[in-house]
Amino acid sequence: MKKLTIIGLLSVCAAGAFAQGTLVFNNSVPNTVVAPIFSPNPANPTVEQTGNSASGFPAGTVVYGGQLIGGSSGAGLNYANGNQFTAQIYALVRVSGAALPFSSLLPVSQYVTTMNSTGTQPGAGFIVQPNLPSTEPGIPNTGYDSDNQVIDNRATVSLAAWYNAGGTITSLAAASAAGVPYGFSTPFNLPGLGEPASVETAANGSPTAATTAKNMIGLTSFSLVSVPEPSTIALGVMGVCAFLARRKK
Repeated sequence: MKKLTIIGLLSVCAAGAFAQGTLVFNNSVPNTVVAPIFSPNPANPTVEQTGNSASGFPAGTVVYGGQLIGGSSGAGLNYANGNQFTAQIYALVRVSGAALPFSSLLPVSQYVTTMNSTGTQPGAGFIVQPNLPSTEPGIPNTGYDSDNQVIDNRATVSLAAWYNAGGTITSLAAASAAGVPYGFSTPFNLPGLGEPASVETAANGSPTAATTAKNMIGLTSFSLVSVPEPSTIALGVMGVCAFLARRKK
């Protein structure tokens, strides 16, 4: 929880950082990336499941105990209500080496949306793909310089999701602090980030065509976790203690 709080504070700094590298903010791209998000596993709700199921792309072997999140609209903590769950990209520039841990990543303000709230394609488990402007800032400190020379078009990326309580919980850190369901995908390195035409220029300074945003190849499914609030845990401990005391008498 402390790490998530730190991430939330650092997001203020990230908002003002120079950003260019872009990705396709979509976890349902047929034959490219199919990584739906699941609710907590009822058999073990405090442990996150990660990895693709047989229906993902690429296909995996994970069997999820929870349900696909979204597919309808409504209010309250019901995993079928897609508009009650927020999804956001967390990322950080990565020059080389293995993917960074999630605790090192920062929320990207441009890439935030809700889960699908209709039964039509892409349906439950997938995010609503927002209409991003052509001048989208992308991921901080990635992309190209003014002469179209690569600074670093590679980043470590993760997709996070949480119950937003009707839009009142606006960050992963806040969700963790509130004790509501949240989770995130296994971080992965994404090379070849794109760049909008508004910032991509040739060596002589004249505008050139945009570099296509990169699909999130490497993204895999995950489940949220449901952590009991401290008060609930305390009541449970008190109940056990009372039971043991009674048995002792």
